[in-house]
Amino acid sequence: MGDSSLYLAGLSRATILYRNGDEVKELVKGKEQEKGEASLKMSVKFGPVLTAAVDAARGDLVWDHWEQGAPGLQAVFHYMVPMEKSHYQVAYCCLLDDGDGGGPFQRLTGYHGEIAIDPESGAILRLTIEADLEDSLPILRHGILVEYGPVDIGSQTYIGIVRGVAILRARTILRIHEWGERFNTFGPFQTTLDDNSFADYHVFRASSRMLPE
Repeated sequence: MGDSSLYLAGLSRATILYRNGDEVKELVKGKEQEKGEASLKMSVKFGPVLTAAVDAARGDLVWDHWEQGAPGLQAVFHYMVPMEKSHYQVAYCCLLDDGDGGGPFQRLTGYHGEIAIDPESGAILRLTIEADLEDSLPILRHGILVEYGPVDIGSQTYIGIVRGVAILRARTILRIHEWGERFNTFGPFQTTLDDNSFADYHVFRASSRMLPE
């Protein structure tokens, strides 16, 4: 079956800006993945993932256990959100849309996971999302983990994202050359993982000063 362990496909460093309620990535540096290398190909923005907590409040949210984390004791809840109450969109590029090319895959799905909360402040410290996918799909797993902690921004301390992990297990696409023709077909399943650390938070804002004549 070959080596099934995970291996490093690439490293990069980028500046993430938060503008108009959305994440914008720029100044990417590091090893770019070469054509044909394994890549996650998931559309993940870790900031807006927190909206899953809103869905969880409308779904099935139950107490699970206490847990000792780095900041201290955490209250862990388990939740399930059915598709009819979900706003979670599974996005992946690319799956076969015909015999010659691949197109993006997008689907609204139900999901489940855990929410870890600081019992003193009520701040969310960890959030996991695991999509509920049908066995017939060429995607077997689509999951996200986001960890939050204290960060200094503009001489003040806030709760911000410190780590984000996304994992995907989906069909690969193989290019076949036969009978003078070229076409694509599904290959074996492959697991890819994207592990992100967030640091060096800054606040960008304008300041003004009134002077007499």
